[in-house]
Amino acid sequence: MNGLIEFGKGIQYDPVMDRFQYEGDFKGLELSQTLTAYLYLTLDCNLKCGFCKRDSPLNPLTPEINDLKEIFDSLAPNGQPHRTVVTGGEPFLVENIEELLRYAAEQGHIINLTSNGILVRPSRSLVDSVAMFEIGLDGPDEETYTSMRRVDEFSTVVGNIDELSNMGSVVRVTYLLTKVNYEKAREMPRLCSDLGINMLRLQRIRRVGRFLRNIDEFDLSEEEVRRAVIETREEAERYGVDLRTPMVAPIHYGTVHIYPEGDIVTRRNPEKTDRGVIGNLHEGSMEDFWDPILADAHKNFVLSQNRV
Repeated sequence: MNGLIEFGKGIQYDPVMDRFQYEGDFKGLELSQTLTAYLYLTLDCNLKCGFCKRDSPLNPLTPEINDLKEIFDSLAPNGQPHRTVVTGGEPFLVENIEELLRYAAEQGHIINLTSNGILVRPSRSLVDSVAMFEIGLDGPDEETYTSMRRVDEFSTVVGNIDELSNMGSVVRVTYLLTKVNYEKAREMPRLCSDLGINMLRLQRIRRVGRFLRNIDEFDLSEEEVRRAVIETREEAERYGVDLRTPMVAPIHYGTVHIYPEGDIVTRRNPEKTDRGVIGNLHEGSMEDFWDPILADAHKNFVLSQNRV
């Protein structure tokens, strides 16, 4: 017995992992009003982690800041608040990123920013421009972190998280579960608490990219993932940390992915070049490309299947 709760129409709820998942293809219903946009400022990175979902960047070049400002303008043409997840690659490889984020915030974008935390330089301008930082910290100690990231930057990342927290930033720590570090996951809530952080996300590895060349080193069984989740949840409750658990096949509505050249896709697959591009933000605004009728139909269907 797997403990899954069936909702019909291919939708299941997993009470251990605390997630909904589904089977099937909603096709056109993925073309959606953009409640959330993942904006990849660059596909380049300062790290070469053995578990990365990319084997090599599709396009390692980083656009000029004015081109990126144009993307923000086209994404929310009327300046309306719009949840935008700024990601990469590593966003802090972008020159003048503070200026870009300040510009985006002034246009009404609600910015969440993901980073490996090494190149972050906390400042008042940065903190005021970003609603939430999501920073990868894949070990509770220097040895585990270095085994995961293959660089000796544990103290750098911890120091940057601590400084952001002290400046009043909202920070969520992300922890990628692998064979190298899953037994240490339960130590993360205490570290988060010590840093003044009350949000932690456990993530599953994606079986694509560079990971496929390092399966023996990093791959986890479903049982090992579940054990890590259960043990970490107990510690999270003890330290008052909000724990988010791994998502597999999440039900998407209102999500798009925007690449550095401005291409808009509704299903992210970083290993394929035929990404189902529906438009380009240098050629029109998001209003020209979304279909709100399909978006609402998809959203209403998903919500009708969830528990009250």
